[in-house]
Amino acid sequence: MKSQIKNQDDFNQQLGTGPPALALWDLLRRNDPEEAWWGVGETVASKIMARKRPHLIPIDDSVVTRVIGRGRKSSWRMRWMELREDSYLIDRAEEIRAHVDRRALSTLRALDFVLWRYGKQTGKT
Repeated sequence: MKSQIKNQDDFNQQLGTGPPALALWDLLRRNDPEEAWWGVGETVASKIMARKRPHLIPIDDSVVTRVIGRGRKSSWRMRWMELREDSYLIDRAEEIRAHVDRRALSTLRALDFVLWRYGKQTGKT
């Protein structure tokens, strides 16, 4: 896995409160109550950000959110912790990359795809 986040300090610097990723999220979502909302939802915002940083930003949509049981928690932190604690997920992502012959596909994109497909096939939408 080509993770840019090795430890808790890296996570806080890259994805915690106050880093550039969160500032971009807030800008896209217009989370400042004094700003006009652009109509960009979580799914579109996460896809925009994930396109630029596929090894760092997961894609969130209603299917994935329900499958992982995210609720109101941070999916960035949830996924980072799961990838650190469970090497099976990283191994499975490597199998997926090999199967579809897309070695450049990030671990997060491979897992996003699996979660979304699982949610669609099992009706967890």
